[in-house]
Amino acid sequence: MAEEQAYHLGTTDQELYRLGFQHQAWQEETLKLWHLAGFNYRQHLLDLGCGPGFATLELARLTGPDGHVHALDASQRFVDHLQGRLKAERVSNVTPQVGDVHAIPLADESVDGVFARWLLCFVENPAGICAEAARVLRPGGVFVAWDYFNYLSVKVYPEHPAIARLFDCYHHSALAHQGSYDIAQHLPRLMVDQGLQVEHLHPINRAARPGSLIWQWVELFNNNYLPQLQQQGLMSAPECDEFRAAWQQASTDPAAFFFPPPMLGIIARKPI
Repeated sequence: MAEEQAYHLGTTDQELYRLGFQHQAWQEETLKLWHLAGFNYRQHLLDLGCGPGFATLELARLTGPDGHVHALDASQRFVDHLQGRLKAERVSNVTPQVGDVHAIPLADESVDGVFARWLLCFVENPAGICAEAARVLRPGGVFVAWDYFNYLSVKVYPEHPAIARLFDCYHHSALAHQGSYDIAQHLPRLMVDQGLQVEHLHPINRAARPGSLIWQWVELFNNNYLPQLQQQGLMSAPECDEFRAAWQQASTDPAAFFFPPPMLGIIARKPI
């Protein structure tokens, strides 16, 4: 399917569930970032690379009936899911649309804010997306991007080489799909190059223990994506089995803990 090509983690039922769980696990940090950015009632916002729309629905509640949220994603399946949720919940202030995030189908200076969470790490041309975000922002509007930074500093303690190997493979898989799990280090420069003024660099991370939301978040990712690493030739079947054994051992160790890949929330404003 064409949309499966647009998002290299896929648009399966399992991935849709994982994205919903992911939104729940990081919801508190998301709301903090929106507060820092000044997202508010009556604003017109764009959820760029909205996926199935879990953040979109939160933004719709935030802006209220006098505001509006545009939701853009490359996947027809994800947009269909969002449209179903909007109908079921009788939400009328959202316009979902299938389209290219590199060519936003909105007029110049038409929105107060753009939100892009875990989008820029997956694209070949993040500079082009920053240019488009700057174009559609009104003077005084903000571009809020949330993405990975220094990905390979992720650690599970006690350390195990099979677990370290897995995260190294995730890193190389993103590169193979023309993305980067270190993209956040480049975003301030890309934003400044488009005339935006960086106002906040907000670090996002947690320490997680077995059974916690964040531990389960990465476990769901492993379950969904490990078979794809094997299909891509990045891990062999024995290496996958070794990882599963090491992860299971860590999951039952009361002393184990996990530092997820560091992330940055970056807020940049278009000058008035």
